[in-house]
Amino acid sequence: MINKATVWKIDPQKDSEEFSLFVSSEEEGEKTLLSPIGEYWSDQDLTITRKITSNSMEIGILSVERSLSDVLSKTAQFQNFGFTSWVAIIFLILLITIWYQSSLTRPIQELLSVSEKISTEGHYNYRAKNIGGDEIGRLITQFNEMLDSLQESNKKLLVVNQGMEKRVQSRTKELMDTNEKLVLEMKQNERATKKLIQTQDKLNRQERLASVGQVSSNIAHELRNPMTAMRNSVYFLRSRSQNDPKTIQHLDLIDGELSQGDEVIERLLEITKGEKLRINETNIEKLCLDALQISDPLGLSQFEFIGDPIKKHINLDNLLFKQVFSNLFTNSLQAMTSKTKISVIVEVGSEVNIRVIDTGSGIPIDSWEEVFEPLITTKNDGIGLGLPLCKELVSRHEGKIQIESSSPTGTCILITIPLDLKPA
Repeated sequence: MINKATVWKIDPQKDSEEFSLFVSSEEEGEKTLLSPIGEYWSDQDLTITRKITSNSMEIGILSVERSLSDVLSKTAQFQNFGFTSWVAIIFLILLITIWYQSSLTRPIQELLSVSEKISTEGHYNYRAKNIGGDEIGRLITQFNEMLDSLQESNKKLLVVNQGMEKRVQSRTKELMDTNEKLVLEMKQNERATKKLIQTQDKLNRQERLASVGQVSSNIAHELRNPMTAMRNSVYFLRSRSQNDPKTIQHLDLIDGELSQGDEVIERLLEITKGEKLRINETNIEKLCLDALQISDPLGLSQFEFIGDPIKKHINLDNLLFKQVFSNLFTNSLQAMTSKTKISVIVEVGSEVNIRVIDTGSGIPIDSWEEVFEPLITTKNDGIGLGLPLCKELVSRHEGKIQIESSSPTGTCILITIPLDLKPA
């Protein structure tokens, strides 16, 4: 937009250049020329001053002042348009970049996702989606084909593995069955061997006991004649000593012991022939005292009985068990170095436990089993029949006898018999 236009004329008659206003677009224009020849720019205006010539002669000067507001407005609009265009272009470039990057990374992410699922779950059922037909798409196709091949190979391996597992299980079952049969056969052989050994031991023991029984029969036969003579002598002395009560008392004692000795011989002979026991309810304390009177008639030992007074009566063959106690007490007296103490402890529960304890010199530990075998003894003057006879008599009571402990300060013999032996 033209703000104003001014023309100055030059007077050619004058030597110096003097300018006078010729015409102006404003009613009151400038009287003198202020703008130099050329272009003058300000913030809001542009002033252009040019000389007017005619036939190479300067005749005046034209000054035009133009407002720059519309130019500034256009410039601002252009700048806004340029900034907006740049923002749009940059946004578009970003969108294109993101789209391009997404188109590149999505197939790779798909491959990565499928690989992680296969690695985590351990099977090959997953496949990658084929996105695009470029090199990455061909890579996905090859990857899926590789998975197909792996899945097929895995199926074949599973089939082979299942077959091998079945064969291994079958073979393992066969081996276990064979092993069980071998173990069963070994146990049967072990039981048969143990039974054979027990039978052999029993035969040996019965053979020895048969020998002992034969010897006992001979001894009994030889003892009966002098015992008969002694009984006749007792009868004769009793008839001649009617007025002497003391003599009669001792003769009665001798006669009673002879009768009891004869009964013991008869019962032992019955046992060797396999006769049944005569089970009766017996006072165990009294039985021990009677046996001790036979083994220790001089009272060289100190006796102690420990047991429940209410449970003193036990079912057993009192005559044969008195022989057991008599043999054990005799062994204790023979093993004593000074006045010995003999203790009998009776415990009655589900079975009867009888412990015979002395303070003798003891039995060597390596002889604990042997001393119960016939004709084996640790004494210099023994014949090895006392403890074997005790073992046989206790066995006939369905019990057992053993050395529980022994040392140079004493021995403990444990006898165990059933509680429910039925009386005869």
